[in-house]
Amino acid sequence: MNSVVFKIAVAASAVLFAACGGRQENRKGEKLDFGSATMDAGKSIVGEWDIAGIMCGDSIAISPAETMPGVDVAMELAADETYVVRTGCNTISGSYASRGNSIKFADGVMTEMACDDMAVEDALRQLLPEIEYCELSEDGAMATLSASDSRDIIRLTRKHD
Repeated sequence: MNSVVFKIAVAASAVLFAACGGRQENRKGEKLDFGSATMDAGKSIVGEWDIAGIMCGDSIAISPAETMPGVDVAMELAADETYVVRTGCNTISGSYASRGNSIKFADGVMTEMACDDMAVEDALRQLLPEIEYCELSEDGAMATLSASDSRDIIRLTRKHD
């Protein structure tokens, strides 16, 4: 059943963002140009990632594996510049733009199921619009998404097939 809900959410997001055209604005009113989803030196952010950790400033650190053991908390970044985040309870989806080591996430949509622990959803909903940079490890197995102040961070590890 989760697979069906996920597919419906992805399809609805694709229709929504296709109808909005090729440019979006983030919460700051900045225009996002949805271009190539590649990083420097041919590295690609495209793929499925486990969300390994979330840091909000100096005070809040969330490890989904510890907070929600056994739950697949993941982000998929597609080549068509759309993203889907699955938290085991809610889904967040939207569009992103990436050029070089810069990445921006347009305001997305989120399901609003009441969950026992909403810390991951709350943190991601707050952080995604603030993210500006992406750094991939040399082997492309890890990524760090960060805001301009470098204190707000989302750490990702690439899923293996």
